[in-house]
Amino acid sequence: MLTLLKILLFGKWVVLTAAPITLPAEPIELRPEVKLKAVTSGAHVLIDVTSVMGEVPAGIFVGSEGVNREIPKGCLNVALLSDGGQDLELNEQGTSQGGGSIHLVFFSYEGVSIDQEYEGVRIQSCKEVPDIKVIWVNHSK
Repeated sequence: MLTLLKILLFGKWVVLTAAPITLPAEPIELRPEVKLKAVTSGAHVLIDVTSVMGEVPAGIFVGSEGVNREIPKGCLNVALLSDGGQDLELNEQGTSQGGGSIHLVFFSYEGVSIDQEYEGVRIQSCKEVPDIKVIWVNHSK
């Protein structure tokens, strides 16, 4: 019950890219003006790849197989940047689809520390990926 209350009061999504960007085939760092802090250990990063996948008709489920054809699993590596050098690799990847959007979801099975603030996100890609948006979600249900 306490976790639900925390999510309701403090849960938020932080868009790290104000407009879609082209992810280069080299590491980039996104550092928002405010530090990133998790409300629950299930905090994660979403990468909106809807434009890469093209228009998806309502009711059609693309699934991870469809996304993996365009962006192979392991092509993107995401980490939370800490000021103390203890970056947290979000070493698990999934997909999420709904409302006409398709996202890659990056998270850690070990969880994100709720006691630490992060400076931003580092993304490394094996290839150029056009027109993506990057979002920090500080909780999971």
